[in-house]
Amino acid sequence: MSSQILIPILLEHLASRRGLTGEFIKTVSGSDLMPKVAQLFNLPVFETPIGYKYIADRMMQSGGVLLGGEESGGIGYGTHIPERDGLLSALYVLEAIAASGKDLSELYQDLQKRTGFFSAYDRIDLTLSSDATKQKLIQELTQAPPTEILGMAVSDVSNPDGFKIRLQEGSLGSDSV
Repeated sequence: MSSQILIPILLEHLASRRGLTGEFIKTVSGSDLMPKVAQLFNLPVFETPIGYKYIADRMMQSGGVLLGGEESGGIGYGTHIPERDGLLSALYVLEAIAASGKDLSELYQDLQKRTGFFSAYDRIDLTLSSDATKQKLIQELTQAPPTEILGMAVSDVSNPDGFKIRLQEGSLGSDSV
């Protein structure tokens, strides 16, 4: 399972079954399900640019971090070291399964139902033909961002680190593209 699925499961497990609190740190590329799960437990959310180094920097600056995670699978815990910790993550995932009596897909579906947020995630990396093409695309997205994608209304376009386009709530796959 991708970290887009595992991070919300870990966040819910640590907050609900272990009773832990603290700030949740995510990168801009993370699913919008993550802050919705944090909201269920009144956990503050801090969003960083893409890259675990930004999460680690925030962990060092901010006391009381519960969890920090990024799309590529880097997940760290404020109660441990400010670095990615795959072994601790694996142990927490196993604990979540054992403590809940549910498999990962059931845990994920439960979170989607509880938050009312359903999304599908896919990533396609495209190589542009030249730097000039890249600059033209950036200019077009900045000056005239899309208002609709495949018949679905765009609700927000932000560009803190690349472009994140959110589709209107209720659209099929109402996360970012």
